[in-house]
Amino acid sequence: MNPARITLTAVLASAVCVSAALATDTEPTPARQAFNLRMEGKSDEAAALLRRSLEANPDDALTWFELARTEFYHFQLDEATETIARAIELAPDNADFQYFAGIAAGCNAVDKFHHQNATTEGEQQLANAIAAFRQAVTIDPDHHDARIMLINMLVETPKAQGGDAAEAEKHAQALEALDAVRGVEARCMLMGDDRPEAAIELWKKTVDSHPDRADAHAGLARALLSTGDLEAAAAEIDKAMQVDSKQRNLLLALCRQLVSAEDRAGAEKAAQRYLETEPLLPAPMRAFGMFYLAVLQKQQGNRDRADALLAEAQQIDPHLWTTYMEPPEVLFEAP
Repeated sequence: MNPARITLTAVLASAVCVSAALATDTEPTPARQAFNLRMEGKSDEAAALLRRSLEANPDDALTWFELARTEFYHFQLDEATETIARAIELAPDNADFQYFAGIAAGCNAVDKFHHQNATTEGEQQLANAIAAFRQAVTIDPDHHDARIMLINMLVETPKAQGGDAAEAEKHAQALEALDAVRGVEARCMLMGDDRPEAAIELWKKTVDSHPDRADAHAGLARALLSTGDLEAAAAEIDKAMQVDSKQRNLLLALCRQLVSAEDRAGAEKAAQRYLETEPLLPAPMRAFGMFYLAVLQKQQGNRDRADALLAEAQQIDPHLWTTYMEPPEVLFEAP
């Protein structure tokens, strides 16, 4: 059995609502300058700027953090985990740094397990991820994203590798007391994938009691998608986006399900809407959306159109992600 059932999809699905705006400080820090470059599809320039800055000021934790995010975006996972560790050395009480360390280590663990066949290294990265999420919550009990990821990993990881269902339950109860909607998200994680109808009922009650929470509608939409009720899921996605356009990431989840249902025309429509919804996406996510469209065109036999879309996406961002899941939201928050 694989030492960890956690998948790259699970790690990246931590929070993928993306709608980044360029930082507009009067005198932006090197980290913000680099972030702006990355949002424009110029991540190589961003990395170069950050490294030059660190040569001059090696004790700038925020610059190390932004370099780690840039390396992660380049899928340099070993480098990203080492770089964020340097940021944490300089600022050990920064919960956001710890949270990103957990994301980086979790993805690195998956890469070790599934692509490099490096089980021992993968187990160590998995332990590092759990420890980082746990530390983020210790520093900031209101860091709900970190608590959600900690619950996810404690539930999905076998006990021998650090999983702990009892600890996961304690964190779920804590989150339920702090935020009812995020608490439902945690409760559904504890329920697992074997009770989709129960999850749907729980989310329906949550939507009824919190109709103005986009994440409540998003939770119901995801639950409906898991059962293949695509029409109801699409309606709920519309409601989520009416409250918060950043929930457009749900359109890609719908797109994936429509492909599975062999409705490629519907999938293409969902991907196109993802690209066109205001506010416009930053370059990395525009490129990712175009990659999705290219894949759909190729599946329909439109190879020339697919090649043209892929070429355009690579021009927008040479480092575009070509993965099943979109890059996580943590990469798109201005430092």
